[in-house]
Amino acid sequence: CQHNAVLYASMSHFRVCVALTGDEERTDTVEIKSYEEINKIGQRTNNGFLLNHNILSQMGLYFWSRDYVEVVQLVEELPPSPMKRVLESVRFFYQGIASICLARHTHQPKWRAMGEEAATWMSQMKSISNWNFENK
Repeated sequence: CQHNAVLYASMSHFRVCVALTGDEERTDTVEIKSYEEINKIGQRTNNGFLLNHNILSQMGLYFWSRDYVEVVQLVEELPPSPMKRVLESVRFFYQGIASICLARHTHQPKWRAMGEEAATWMSQMKSISNWNFENK
């Protein structure tokens, strides 16, 4: 059911909020599924919305935690979506910043190349929708 997908996606987002606030006690009051459990549900039900939302939630958490290697690994796992432009913009946003940070710290050309790929994609989107992509 679609309403279950929204519930599970909310659990994924809730996990991010709890992790960012450091208030782990909040998860004791209600059963909140893990990212892995939510991913399995998304795969079993072939629900792209849930899979994408779960990965994007994790990506956001890793981004804010400055775990850029995890961000890039999740970018590679992000499944294709019918809502491609919206999800791709989030994907390339995280990929770009994480890759550029990794390039700065490791001086490895692969990270710079990934960052440049993301910047190129965002520039192309700016030409399609200037008002939406100009500030990203």
